Amino acid sequence: TFSPGEERWVPHNRVSARRIQAMGFRDTGDNEPWEGVWMSLNGGTLTQCDQTGYDEFGKETKDLFKQAEIRTGGIGIIDVGFRTPLEGWAVGGSGVIYLTKDGGKKWSFDSSGNELPCNLYNVKFFNEGKVGYMIGSAGILLRKVFAA
Repeated sequence: TFSPGEERWVPHNRVSARRIQAMGFRDTGDNEPWEGVWMSLNGGTLTQCDQTGYDEFGKETKDLFKQAEIRTGGIGIIDVGFRTPLEGWAVGGSGVIYLTKDGGKKWSFDSSGNELPCNLYNVKFFNEGKVGYMIGSAGILLRKVFAA
């Protein structure tokens, strides 16, 4: 972590010996700095931290990040995006897509990516979560429009 005014970054122990695949902020576009942090680990593990401020990150990382309930079969999660504070989408290798409706504690498989011959690398939401995009290899671009 790093706080303004500090001379260097503060190291933290990882939650697991598994390599970190990706990490990002839970930002739902409501102008809050963040609403937590997610981290995906090698082998399809997904963890998240619900802390919303800098001060909490002085604690041990293993105490902050909790493992999410997700069955990936070992396929890596590459990106996570939250459309609302409770609804999030995760994408990864082999075109896998997962959905959470409880803020990231439990994830379910979404079969809409079953026929995709690609990896999915990014998931982003725009227009206050009304439109979402997933970007993958081989020029794949998925778009979903959500009801208001």
